[in-house]
Amino acid sequence: KKVMKVSRSYVKELYCATIPSLHILGPAVAPLAKLQNLYRIHVLLKCPESHIPYSLLQSLNKTFSLYLNRLVCDIDPYQML
Repeated sequence: KKVMKVSRSYVKELYCATIPSLHILGPAVAPLAKLQNLYRIHVLLKCPESHIPYSLLQSLNKTFSLYLNRLVCDIDPYQML
């Protein structure tokens, strides 16, 4: 699927950034894999608050939003459905 292929590329770019103490989980199919006719993938980034790579996330989101209908970054998500 296109969504999984693009999300794998996104994760590869995150690994290339070599940010200390950044743990990447995913990409993985979301519990509700398709919602409102859109496929959903989760990528979870874990790191201390002082090391959150906001500028990297913004630049990657701009780049990868060209390939996807919607790309959402949720900092400190309340739930992961």
